[in-house]
Amino acid sequence: MSAVGSIALLAILADEGLGVARLHVESRPTVERLSSLLADERARA
Repeated sequence: MSAVGSIALLAILADEGLGVARLHVESRPTVERLSSLLADERARA
């Protein structure tokens, strides 16, 4: 799991063929974007 800011977690289900190190590298832009979207939404609430 990866933290998405301080308000969410990103969970990924996969089999034993998943390269965890590569997942962390490849998912970083997505995690940052989700964090930004959630922060924007939280600020509007």
